Amino acid sequence: MRSSPSEPVAPPFPAFGLVEAERSPTGGHILSGWWIAPAGVVIDGLTTRVGDRELQAPHRVGQPSPDVAKAHPGLPGAERARFRVEVGASPEWDLANQLVSVVPRSGARTGTPLFTLVEPRVPLPRKEDLQVTGGAFRACYEFLGYFLTRTGLQPQHSVLEVGCGCGRMAYPLAYYLRPPGRYEGFDIVAHLVAAASSALTPTFPHVRFQAVDLWNSVYNPNGRLRASEFAFPYPEASFDLVFLTSVFTHMFPPDVRRYLAEIRRVLRPGGRVLLTAFLLTPESEGLIAAGRSSQPLIHVRPECKITKPEEPEAAVGFVREDFERWLRDARLEPIDHAPGFWCGRPRQASYQDLVIAARA
Repeated sequence: MRSSPSEPVAPPFPAFGLVEAERSPTGGHILSGWWIAPAGVVIDGLTTRVGDRELQAPHRVGQPSPDVAKAHPGLPGAERARFRVEVGASPEWDLANQLVSVVPRSGARTGTPLFTLVEPRVPLPRKEDLQVTGGAFRACYEFLGYFLTRTGLQPQHSVLEVGCGCGRMAYPLAYYLRPPGRYEGFDIVAHLVAAASSALTPTFPHVRFQAVDLWNSVYNPNGRLRASEFAFPYPEASFDLVFLTSVFTHMFPPDVRRYLAEIRRVLRPGGRVLLTAFLLTPESEGLIAAGRSSQPLIHVRPECKITKPEEPEAAVGFVREDFERWLRDARLEPIDHAPGFWCGRPRQASYQDLVIAARA
């Protein structure tokens, strides 16, 4: 039986930012960074956790942050967004090779946690491998926060990533999940899968990857399988959470619908899917028309719009109502939507739109 993700999850207040760790002169660690709560929540404290243990350490919040205010003008709290946690040297609280979270507080309320790996002993992805999938490594920390607060992920759950690339999302999950919890990922770029496997699986046997020979005009032009006919290489009802980041933004509707059917098949009852997409709404299309979007989705294709006719899969967007109908047709019920800032909105959550649905 699945535990919390089968129940409605009341998410903490939204917050975004970053946390970094460095050695202090005394041999301990200093955790520092910044966060913003876009809804205007005043952050007045924090909680630091190492694994599932709460760490008591001196900290300061609300420190001046002119650089953050410059990067995010107009967002409440950006002028005093920095924080600092000082962790003394102690065998009991050695942060090396640990997943650490810093959770913002506003009175009795908590916000979206920030994560970092402190001095990980596993080799991190190469920059050139990260560039293949077009993302910074720290996005893995952002999404772990979404998994916990928006899907109710727990350490004993089973997780599938569709389109894992070099495995960047798997790094914090490798530390967070504990057997029988596990992570599985697949991708069409064989050398990225091999790199992820060699970096993570020897240390974390509950984290595994596999390559699939799917055709893609850019990443695998000699692939023998088509996405519209592809069956995920896992048994029915195998996972509590399936997630896809920047996958449907490069796929056409028939392939998307096939993947949604497969996602539903491999999810356990009550399981959830978290995905990202470019969803077209009157608001986002108005921002596109005004020239404020980073993705000018203006070229019409069947059931979607694209940015580049000469490279159709570079970026693909779907009308939100159509996409939610495809979810329901696959017996996946939409339960949460966080609009992204790709189209020129002020930042709220992630760059792309986040969609969470449950197996009906």
